[in-house]
Amino acid sequence: MESARRSAGSGDAQGKARPAGVAAMLEEYNATAATDTSRRAGLLKKILGTDTGVVIQPPFLAKVGTNIHFDEACFVGAGCVIDDQAPVRIGSFTQIAAGVCILTVPPEGGSAGAVTIGRNVWIGAGATVCAGVTLGDDAIVAAGAVVVSDVAEGATVAGNPARPLG
Repeated sequence: MESARRSAGSGDAQGKARPAGVAAMLEEYNATAATDTSRRAGLLKKILGTDTGVVIQPPFLAKVGTNIHFDEACFVGAGCVIDDQAPVRIGSFTQIAAGVCILTVPPEGGSAGAVTIGRNVWIGAGATVCAGVTLGDDAIVAAGAVVVSDVAEGATVAGNPARPLG
């Protein structure tokens, strides 16, 4: 997984700069009625720079927007924060519950580190995924877990810091 993390950040470990107007677009997205799905989809396309059909329940916060890369059929619950000062890659069919924080800069400061989340990953409510972490395909992160190191494919982790169960 170390090589996956290196390649995820190759050449762009710091990510892209925040495009003008992202804060206003996020504010508008978060205020858009749940029934206005076409408006939400259009705003997400502008914020993220792509359209993969991801469903993101507001409120949603991002630092840059275009540093977040979703594959198909992903879901993000309400109240999620993706601090994408470096690239954040999220694989197909991944489900991110309400209140999850994905951070690319360590809380104590330092260099930004890309976050890579594999396919079919479940991240439970209120979990935090820290800078530089890779979550393998089919991994499960328990609610409230703080993930500070890589999680193997198919592993289930819980706690602070998150550790494998079983």
